[in-house]
Amino acid sequence: MEPSSTSEIHVSPEFRHAIGGCPGAAILDNDFNLEINVIVNHTYICGESTLDELNCDNTCSCKYKSLSWDKIDETLLGTDFPYPLERIKWDDPTEKILENKDDLIKQILESVHQYIVTLPPLEDLDTVSLSLVFVKQVSVTPQEFELTKARILQ
Repeated sequence: MEPSSTSEIHVSPEFRHAIGGCPGAAILDNDFNLEINVIVNHTYICGESTLDELNCDNTCSCKYKSLSWDKIDETLLGTDFPYPLERIKWDDPTEKILENKDDLIKQILESVHQYIVTLPPLEDLDTVSLSLVFVKQVSVTPQEFELTKARILQ
């Protein structure tokens, strides 16, 4: 079933940090754990009704020092990633349009670095988690909405 019309794919970066049990100056030498979660879903819209369908949830973990282009590329290209990585709208204050996968990876690396630089000094920081929430909104007819709802609820 093909949807009747689609809008942009949006990605929202969501950071959080955890205070772990490792005392010391982990944040100062950038030797803390970094988790990247790639969460992908469709949002089907029909009038005032919406329906969300989670498609994949890929996670990678590494030390911040070992974060690289290749590590992010590997995470994004999980076998079940359902979207082409082009013309993605980065939903933060700038709302940039990222033309291709290279732009997306560059934006992720820059955002992680900027977050770490502006993070308040926490001597026992153990883990920083970045969730990248990809959402593709799809407008559908009432019939398509009901068929999609029945398929999801099976």
